[in-house]
Amino acid sequence: LNKRIAKSIFRSAGLLVVDDVLLCKGEAFTTDQILERLGAATVVKPTSEGSSIGVTICHSKKELLKGIDTAFHHDEEVLVERFVNGKEMTCCVLGNKSLEALPVIEIIPNPQYTFFDYQAKYTPGATSEICPARISRDETEAVQSCAVRAHRALQCRDWSRTDMILYEGKVYVLETNTIPGMTETSLVPLAARTAGMTFSQLMDRLIGLCLERGKK
Repeated sequence: LNKRIAKSIFRSAGLLVVDDVLLCKGEAFTTDQILERLGAATVVKPTSEGSSIGVTICHSKKELLKGIDTAFHHDEEVLVERFVNGKEMTCCVLGNKSLEALPVIEIIPNPQYTFFDYQAKYTPGATSEICPARISRDETEAVQSCAVRAHRALQCRDWSRTDMILYEGKVYVLETNTIPGMTETSLVPLAARTAGMTFSQLMDRLIGLCLERGKK
């Protein structure tokens, strides 16, 4: 859940992550230095939150200050990241020692949402989730490879779902969901269904993975 620690692990594993600046509550910072390092467009997020809570996309110094203030209401640490305007992808991985990447999902929020925020995530019909993603075979393999590497780097168990941005042929890992949504309308079941698994078969697969791990 801690994005700062996860990004450090991703970097150590050779995965590409977005440049960022870490802010701590009570410590001085200047927006000019942040913008000089990251560029005019930024993403501000609490270090340890989920479901895009407290996340803001900023395009000016005023928006950046407001976004930082919002994020600090949710955490003692805040990450300000360079905004990468690419295609948002997510990829589910099943397994422990032997890993399987499911079909890649492309996420397209309704134009009324600036990004895949809390409302876009949980409002029915607010987001188009296309599976398999409309990307080339090489891009698909690259995204799946990054999801598998992220799963392994974080030592995830049984299943995970990694969110990424595909931009100019490069895959930037955003974060890994270690307990992703598992309702029949969630993304993991969507990817499993595209791979030919029913919801019940997916549940059986996950239970089998847990039992397999328990025996060891």
